[in-house]
Amino acid sequence: MTDIRENLGWLIGSIVTVLALALGWIYQSGVLNTLVGVAIGAGIAYYVQSRTQNRAWKREDAITMRDKVYGPIFREMNEILESMELVQSPNWEITSKLEKMRTQYFFYNMRRDLKDKFYTLTERLEKYQTIYSATHTLVLRQIREAVEKSHKIDIGVSSGQVRLGLEILKEAIEVGSITLEQAILQKTRPSDFIKSKKEEWREDLFTEVRIGGQLRDLNNFESLYEDVLNEIKEEPLYQEEEKQRKFLVEELKTFLNQIKAFIAVQ
Repeated sequence: MTDIRENLGWLIGSIVTVLALALGWIYQSGVLNTLVGVAIGAGIAYYVQSRTQNRAWKREDAITMRDKVYGPIFREMNEILESMELVQSPNWEITSKLEKMRTQYFFYNMRRDLKDKFYTLTERLEKYQTIYSATHTLVLRQIREAVEKSHKIDIGVSSGQVRLGLEILKEAIEVGSITLEQAILQKTRPSDFIKSKKEEWREDLFTEVRIGGQLRDLNNFESLYEDVLNEIKEEPLYQEEEKQRKFLVEELKTFLNQIKAFIAVQ
């Protein structure tokens, strides 16, 4: 038993001695430094490669979200905003397109607060569509009655028959137009509209007014504007349309500004 212990001790001592000599040689020869350097370099390379790959994946995801979600939403809602700012009837088919966005897989990757805001805006736009259509019909009916009363002309339901057009004097190119119902919905006096166009173009412009397809002067148009506006301005529907439109315009502007950053990905 003693011999076995002595032999085992001798063997362990020999192994330790060999390891000590080997480590000493590695240290003295600089191999240890090389091995450590290689390990550190490999670690850094792996870290950099992982971060680069993650950035590439995130960029690819951002581009997909831009093309599939944020870009289309921005484009469609901006078109609605432009129409509402001019108090023109938006292309209501857009609301159907926006509604379909909810069924797309990528839509659910949209940032939560923006997704909630999107839901709210589409619901409000749907309600506003009903109010706008009813108000527009009300205004046209009042215009028809006023024109028939003052000019003995039945313009029917064609809004294009009551129109104020401005054109460049020599080239006869139209630079602006406004219908009577637009002027009333916008609360824009026709003479102020003409003034703004003259300031914008800084050209000699002439005004052409048609009522029921017949040429009339601006005073006729201004008079109709005043008569119809006085009749309709206290109507609850007319006031509610204006209130909701102004509120929605501000809400749309805020939302579009929030998603601009997501459509700037290159």
